[in-house]
Amino acid sequence: SRSQGTEPGSMFTRPQFAFLLAAVLAGHSFSLEQQHAKSQNVDDGKLGVVLHRTSPTTAEETADADPSVIVPNDLWAVHDLILVGYAGVFMKSNSSGQQEVRRSAEAFAAMLPEIHPTAACREAIKLALDGKPSDIVHLRRAADASLSCLPANFRRDSFSDFFNASDPLSDFYSEAFQARNPEVLDKDVLGVCKNSLWPRACSYWSSLHLMAYRADLLNKGTEFLYAVAPMLAGGAVLCEGCSLHFRLLYQPLISDAVANSYKSGF
Repeated sequence: SRSQGTEPGSMFTRPQFAFLLAAVLAGHSFSLEQQHAKSQNVDDGKLGVVLHRTSPTTAEETADADPSVIVPNDLWAVHDLILVGYAGVFMKSNSSGQQEVRRSAEAFAAMLPEIHPTAACREAIKLALDGKPSDIVHLRRAADASLSCLPANFRRDSFSDFFNASDPLSDFYSEAFQARNPEVLDKDVLGVCKNSLWPRACSYWSSLHLMAYRADLLNKGTEFLYAVAPMLAGGAVLCEGCSLHFRLLYQPLISDAVANSYKSGF
């Protein structure tokens, strides 16, 4: 595994390698368009992450789903990437690895005003964070903003279960177990994830594809990757098999502290 002192990207040939998290893109008709940025001051007029779909898709269209049928509402689990990622419930409590996972979640949240695929959400999350991504209160506000900014205006009662990192004394474990596989109650507002049996994982997949693309174009691919990898290694998917597979496949991205602080999952 990567040692604590290794600088991000030092063992790879290119810094823009965030698409390691989205390797399944090959061969797909991807639902993004890039407009070349001619200056270093990139804004939405020069750089776009464009969702070709803005409305829900039919069951027939999602039966053979690929990123071309992602709609903004499919990005609802950015909320959970922030808070479940922060909780690190599969890590030993108060370990150095769990603390690293939580710092990674804070770094990820701090990037969202730049890398979230929708402009409305970038602005809403920026206002919610108020420059304080290391404050759990502001992380919760940012997570809530990442739901309400979407076209469906999601709220807590939009889901079968809901994780809000509200019980720090229990290290969030019981709350996470209860919310281990939440569903959007009104599936008709979804696109690619409408028929998924793993709704959170599907939303993660959709969100990571789009955010990795935007981060890479903003020359923040390495920063994005090293923010996301510890969260996934720490149990953000709330699936032990998923977490163990990720740890195996992405060992070079995981520090000794995170590698050695794993507890167990469910």
